[in-house]
Amino acid sequence: MKRALNLFYTAAFYHGGICALWMMTQAGANTLIEVIVSHQHGFSRKVIRAYLRKTKDMCLKNKTSATSWNLITYGAGLLDSSLPEDYAAGGRVLTMLIDKDVPLQVRRLLIRSPRQRIQKLIDTLAWRSPADQEMTWLAARIVEHLASDLNLAHFPGTLDCISSLLHHKTLHLPFVTGQRGGGEGIDKDLLLPGLRILENLAHDTHNCTLIYNSRGLLSKIVAPVSSNEFVEDTKSSTSWTKVVEGSLKVVSRLMGSSGSTGIKMRRLIANNSNAVKNLEAILEMDMKSNSGIIELQMRALEVLTQLALYHPTSAPSVMRREKLIERALHIFLTADWMEDYLKDVKKKIDKPTPSQKNTSARPSMGTFNKLFKKVIKEKTAKQVREEKMKEAQGTAGRLKEKAGEALAMLSSDSEAIKSFTGCDDDINRLTELLDCNIRTIKCKISTTDTVEIDINTGCRISAGVILKNLSNYVNVPTLRKVFKQLLSVEQDEPFTSGCPNEQCGDRSLQTPRDTLEDFVVRLKKMVEDNMYATPACLAIQKLTCELVIEFIKDDQNVEMIDRHNIVATLLEASEVMDCLESDMLFAGVDHDCYGVPLKPLSSVLAKNAEDLLTQRRQALGITINIGPASAPIP
Repeated sequence: MKRALNLFYTAAFYHGGICALWMMTQAGANTLIEVIVSHQHGFSRKVIRAYLRKTKDMCLKNKTSATSWNLITYGAGLLDSSLPEDYAAGGRVLTMLIDKDVPLQVRRLLIRSPRQRIQKLIDTLAWRSPADQEMTWLAARIVEHLASDLNLAHFPGTLDCISSLLHHKTLHLPFVTGQRGGGEGIDKDLLLPGLRILENLAHDTHNCTLIYNSRGLLSKIVAPVSSNEFVEDTKSSTSWTKVVEGSLKVVSRLMGSSGSTGIKMRRLIANNSNAVKNLEAILEMDMKSNSGIIELQMRALEVLTQLALYHPTSAPSVMRREKLIERALHIFLTADWMEDYLKDVKKKIDKPTPSQKNTSARPSMGTFNKLFKKVIKEKTAKQVREEKMKEAQGTAGRLKEKAGEALAMLSSDSEAIKSFTGCDDDINRLTELLDCNIRTIKCKISTTDTVEIDINTGCRISAGVILKNLSNYVNVPTLRKVFKQLLSVEQDEPFTSGCPNEQCGDRSLQTPRDTLEDFVVRLKKMVEDNMYATPACLAIQKLTCELVIEFIKDDQNVEMIDRHNIVATLLEASEVMDCLESDMLFAGVDHDCYGVPLKPLSSVLAKNAEDLLTQRRQALGITINIGPASAPIP
């Protein structure tokens, strides 16, 4: 009996030890998972711990319920809780996922959620208790990412809740840094999320109408742009610059709305002398005075362009329009402002911080450890500097593209086109932007460093639109001036421009010019490289058609065009674009996103080029080329 008891106690002891070891292993594994996931993805360990606990409980009750279970569904489920702690936890989880570059998945799940869940988030925007400020901020961040898919008619009271985020007293207050429950710093300011919600809501025309009709809310939106101290505040405060940028984004969306809302909004801004004066002042501001000025200039270009197109005839508007075009041409066609901006950015980036100044190596017993940490720190700092420099290059490129879009829109207007000079120097630079061999703009930012900014498709399309519109207006055939600049022609007079009214003196490019055949080959290659059913490729194809049609009008170019069979390539490209244009026609689109008119369709332009080429060949007695578009050139 004694031996049996000893055996039983021994077995129980080992069993208890094994169980304790298993529990410790499980706890250690859970902690390890928390640490690894938190380190790799930046999630809070508290959130991971709660998620693991909930997942285990679900699996114990019903294993099949975990098939569609993830952090997003976990956070969304917590939003339905009546407990404030769980509701706030759900907001933290979803906001954390949004910050970790998974906003699309969060939006997809929430937009398919029960309507009361979204309504609860919207109602939270109006909470004003200091204890609820974090949850209000979290709700604002989540609603911001849902707003573009929301119809205000389905969520009554939404604009009142958003308006509560935009207190007038908040507009001139600096940002206040607070603390989250987990000790992380948060930005307690609710103004920027509120403006971003409105910007996203304004994607919908009906939403724009409701926002415009909410007079109290509209006055808050326009208030930053109409401020009497606008220039001083903008130059001195980066935070205020962000507020103004958010305000201008909403204003631009409302002005661009279709129907009566857009007309009324444009009239409202045009009649606000303070707002117009401040917008013009933005374009003249020194980009080096504030890191956010360049972003403001993009927004100002959008708004002023719409104003210039809305009020084309009044004397003050004509002067304003001429000034806008002059400034936009400077941004679009010159690189000196880019060099100055990037030099200043590099100077600020390379300037050592106080912490960097005090990290000189001091010999000690722990020198190796300190040296290792210093190397890692310097490597990280170098990566940060490179990222900031790339970001600055991208920002400069976007401003150039925005200026091109503004000029393309203005050149399409029968009144605004009168403010373009069409001088050879401008045409020279516009033509260079069409050259696919020139891919970047080089900016020398120091004696040893040169950075390159990519010339994107949007800039090339804008340049083509401007040249095409100038050719329809200016007495000198602009496109033929373009050909003169692009081509070094061996014939005596391949282009008969007949231009007695040149507005600027003749000027040739400083770089070596292509032959006639080189240019034709480049045009054909540009079409072949962009034979995809996308808006950008469609715009390039249509503008190339315009160039080729103008090119065929000269008899001495017909044989070269025919020999390289570029028209057949254009016809092939128009077939690729057919479905895209059909979709755009069904949607009632008049102009594409680059400002190129939808009509005439690409197939019509290509057929016009083919008919014109056939007529010119018959008139000149040239044998018809029936080879395929891709046939090799002898």
